[in-house]
This record gives sequence, structure tokens and C-alpha cells, in this order.
Amino acid sequence: MIRNLALKAPIKITDKAASHIIKICKESKYSYLYFYASGGGCGGFKYNLKPINKPENIKDTLVHHKGASVYVDRMSELHVLGTTIDYEEKNYSKGIIDEGFKYIPEKDFATMCGCGISFSPKI
Repeated sequence: MIRNLALKAPIKITDKAASHIIKICKESKYSYLYFYASGGGCGGFKYNLKPINKPENIKDTLVHHKGASVYVDRMSELHVLGTTIDYEEKNYSKGIIDEGFKYIPEKDFATMCGCGISFSPKI
């Protein structure tokens, strides 16, 4: 299964997330967002996004979707493999009072913690 995913982009970006990534890059005058995992959180690892102008490492993977560009950290790639980056907007009728990026791990590769930011890889 990993072999099949390796032929595709390591992560997915939804249309909503792409429009917010583009907005962030325009407002911050950065060119890309950098997606990586770091230690911490209740699941052992947590997802991170930060604006950058160039990749941290020339071997980082660049993922494009609808005009949005995200570099995936080479060292984190196996941990975030199959993750979908989405954007959740406020919707008071559904009880969503905060908006922001939402990370959805591929269930075969990771389990998500209840906080929505940390995860535990299965690999």
C-alpha cells in the first residue's frame, strides 16, 4: 500500500484549504506553507503548518492543489503520509466556534487524537 501512495502526492489538500493557503501566502508575502510533524501533543506527534519562502531541504516534496503550494518536510513525510489538510469555517449552528486548518489522517497510517492537532502514526 505504501508503494502505491508513494506514486501520488504524500498529502491531500482540499479546495477549502487551498483557498485559505493562497490567502495566507498573499497576506503574509510568503510563497508556500511548510507541513511537518513534531513531537508533542496527547497523540505523540502534532501537525504543523508555517509560511516559508523556500523549502527547508531541497528534497522536501512540493504538493500543489488549485494554486496552493505546500512543501512536505522530508523527515516527516512517512508520519504524515495520506493526511488530508482541510479548512473548517465557523458554523455556530453545528457548534463550530473556531475556524482553522483541520488534519485528517489516513486511517491505515495514523490515528487522530480528540484535540484535532495531534496524532499517533501506525507505521
